[in-house]
Amino acid sequence: MKPHKQVPLIFSRMTPEEQLHASGEFIERMAARRSVRFISPEPVPFELIENAIRCATLAPSGANQQPWKFVVVRDPEIKRRIRGGGRGRGARELRAPNAGGLAESAGALGNGLA
Repeated sequence: MKPHKQVPLIFSRMTPEEQLHASGEFIERMAARRSVRFISPEPVPFELIENAIRCATLAPSGANQQPWKFVVVRDPEIKRRIRGGGRGRGARELRAPNAGGLAESAGALGNGLA
């Protein structure tokens, strides 16, 4: 296991007025949030996927262990199988990343990615 690098907290307290303004903006953003059930067929640049994974690796976890693994799947057939293809089955069908080459590894990102 890699030694933990301590990252100092840089904190600047907002004034009560700034807090009220920021909380109002947050409420507006949350009120505008919508669930999206349509997935675009347009390809996503891999750099965006890498950035999303990097952000996810920064999420807190028990004892700061970050026990997760991330797998990038590009093959449309594999995606269909993961979704269950409308037959009521889901990701339990597949055992990625050891699914016989069914998923592309994002291992180059480090920090527990496979």
